Amino acid sequence: MARLGNFDELVATGSTLLVDFQQGLEFLRRPQIDETSDLVKNVIRGNETKRVKSYVEAGCLNVDDGRRNISKLHTCQLGLCDHVSKGKNVLNELECLLEDINGAMRTAMGNLPDFQDDSFADRLNEKACNGDKEEFTSSHPKRNEVTDYAVVMGVIYSMVKQDYMMQVIKLSP
Repeated sequence: MARLGNFDELVATGSTLLVDFQQGLEFLRRPQIDETSDLVKNVIRGNETKRVKSYVEAGCLNVDDGRRNISKLHTCQLGLCDHVSKGKNVLNELECLLEDINGAMRTAMGNLPDFQDDSFADRLNEKACNGDKEEFTSSHPKRNEVTDYAVVMGVIYSMVKQDYMMQVIKLSP
């Protein structure tokens, strides 16, 4: 459960880094002032100083703001790469735990379904949503707390893996 808490913290950190990255990127993508408008021309002409003129010629970007945003983008990119790496590590640790539980369950109870199978969660959901509790309980007559724990671990692993994959897809260009 500590690994899941760690993964949830990574999700929050990744969201913050992604928002900061998007803000910095949008600042650099900001379009120049449209000088074709008479109103804009009159405002610029009415306040025309050397500073305003150079600011408009520079595309209404302050050089220091540009530097800060580029630095912010670089920091966020490094943070996001680290975030993906940590998420992958947590996922690998959960996978190893699941393999250990799966092996222990097979040894203790005989032949059990493979919890790492991608369709395992789908099969479990179908049986649970079927509404036929008799069929669901009769397919596992020797089920006890240990097997319930293994099933929960399999479902949690599947959910964390799906969450990680959605984040990686969200981060990829």
